[in-house]
Amino acid sequence: MRSVGVVPRVQSVGDTITVLYVNDDPDLLELLVRGLERENERLTVRTALSADEGIEAVRNGDVDCVLSDYHMPERTGVALLRDVRAVDASLPFIMFTETGSEVAASEAISAGVTDYIIQEPIGSQHALVARKVVSHVERRRMERSAARADERLHELAQTSNDVLWTFSADWGELLFVNAAYEDVFGQSPETIRTDPSAFLDVVHDDDRDRVTLAMERASAGTAQQVEFRVDHASGMQLWVESHCKPVTDDDGTVQRVVGFTRDITERKTRERDLARKNETLDQFT
Repeated sequence: MRSVGVVPRVQSVGDTITVLYVNDDPDLLELLVRGLERENERLTVRTALSADEGIEAVRNGDVDCVLSDYHMPERTGVALLRDVRAVDASLPFIMFTETGSEVAASEAISAGVTDYIIQEPIGSQHALVARKVVSHVERRRMERSAARADERLHELAQTSNDVLWTFSADWGELLFVNAAYEDVFGQSPETIRTDPSAFLDVVHDDDRDRVTLAMERASAGTAQQVEFRVDHASGMQLWVESHCKPVTDDDGTVQRVVGFTRDITERKTRERDLARKNETLDQFT
């Protein structure tokens, strides 16, 4: 049997899976190690003879799933489960035990067990256990991968100079906006979260109709690009450019509108200066 505890590392879907099997019966430990590793080559099974050994292995890291008996001397599998949940709230924990009583199952569920498998006295359950382990571990890895991707996107959004935003299809609910909103529109993000139409209050009067028309067209399913002026709280007047795209479901119904708004004041100033120079040249010619 293999010793517990190796250096932890970031794992992804498809990597090998390290299972910790906790049981006070050495024969059952050896039997399950051989059975699971033979059933699925991705599985590496480490073992512990008690709940105390088990939680120590979890604390050392590099355990993807805990498989535990219920009845063990000194401390039960549920006691181990509670210890594991204090260390890692989402680590897959499967109770694999001969005990099928409602009390044991209720205790395990209350403590946060991931799955509960009753050992059959006859026949091998290695294939079933292996499938359960792989399924629960892969689900956790996918959730973690998605969470990391969301975190990276959030970091990128918060460091962007462009205002990134997402509204409901009718513009009645703000689903996301980054910190750049305050720099460009002169309002706090909390203002637009409370009133999703608040940004229209700082749109120049002469441009507001064009902006609302673009919003209506986006809600109807057509991507839009519109330039308009913002009367900034600082007293400055900014030129901005907004791009928005409707996101639809399989039936073509608009579910939300995503987009960005960029400060183009410098570009507009250059264009105006260039136009004036050209106008002056035309007068001389």
